[in-house]
Amino acid sequence: MKIELVMMSSLNKSGGGRETWLLNYLEELQARECADTYDFSVLQLAENSLLDDFGCGGGGLVGAIRQYGKLFSVFPTPIRFAVSYLTRGMCLSIKEPLAYDVVIAVGGLNEAIPVAFSSFLFRGRSRSKKIIWLRTIYTKEKGYRFGPFARRMLLKLECFLYKRFFNLVVANGDDTAAFYRQAGLDVSVVHNSTNLSRWLSVDGSESERFRIAFIGRLSSVKGISEFLSSIRRMQEINVDEFANVEFHVVGDGDVKSKEAVLDLQDKGLLKYHGAMDNRSLPNFLEDIDCCVALTLLNDDIGGGGVSNALIEQMAAGKAIIAWDNSIFTPILSPEVAWMVPQGSVGGLTSAYIDACSDRAQVFRKGRLCRERSLDFDIRAHVNRFYNLINKGA
Repeated sequence: MKIELVMMSSLNKSGGGRETWLLNYLEELQARECADTYDFSVLQLAENSLLDDFGCGGGGLVGAIRQYGKLFSVFPTPIRFAVSYLTRGMCLSIKEPLAYDVVIAVGGLNEAIPVAFSSFLFRGRSRSKKIIWLRTIYTKEKGYRFGPFARRMLLKLECFLYKRFFNLVVANGDDTAAFYRQAGLDVSVVHNSTNLSRWLSVDGSESERFRIAFIGRLSSVKGISEFLSSIRRMQEINVDEFANVEFHVVGDGDVKSKEAVLDLQDKGLLKYHGAMDNRSLPNFLEDIDCCVALTLLNDDIGGGGVSNALIEQMAAGKAIIAWDNSIFTPILSPEVAWMVPQGSVGGLTSAYIDACSDRAQVFRKGRLCRERSLDFDIRAHVNRFYNLINKGA
């Protein structure tokens, strides 16, 4: 098959969940010596692109790389991406029809709009099977900035595009699928997953310091504010065990959140590592005892399935402190993690006290997390997706 993958991303190795997913996905295809050819319609590639490790052209796994982002610079990125995608597609179709067996829009509305328009602008693309691979709930990730009426209109637009122009709708988590099913869509689920072999060999920390890490995008929806508040609250509590506790933050994000992280680093309350290449994370996790999973979920924000980062941390045998919401309850429980009422800063500090005072419990929960992660292997993920393509669901 010839497959086009459309993704509004620069494919930076230190990117977020989508980039981590794609890296795992491509590595698995390469290991299988997959005969399919993939073309990529993306933003201008980052200098440290994850495609660097796969090479390009020559009929291999990675075909011609479509780069967008320099044109129409006065427009916001989603508009620039859509217009340049369609403009480039039109120019190339004049030379020869752009015929793909499958076109996969990875993300949400930003990718769906240009793919939908291309369906009736270019004859070669109109015959392709179209797949939208939802990795977010758009009206919660972006639409929360607007009022209820605008969010309803965005959801109606999403559902219209997905029903009218796409043969298959895939979600990366049960919470995402449930949201769109309630809106009337037929949604299949292919859960996030990872290359477990890279993580299962990570050892437990032998440091005398008890290290707790936040790994992910620095934004309000990921719970960074509550995490920082819990560190400040911890300093106000006179508990002997806290003398040995160390907090670490890995990731990049919005300016306000990053400034808050740097402020606590300046005060000596945490260590900030910035964005980190996914391949470097196993070594980093060797010295970590416990990780937090704090994505918030309510009517306005949150969703998107169990993250790749959480699966990796579990596979590395790290104990988890997480919100007790429907993002995490499909994979976590009090048996394997500390489940804290969502938004409770006091609940987080109580979990820290319990964890750092009982390392045997931390080790036991980490071992159980590793066992549960075995259900999220990338091989099963790719098999599931190719089965859906071949069924034409």
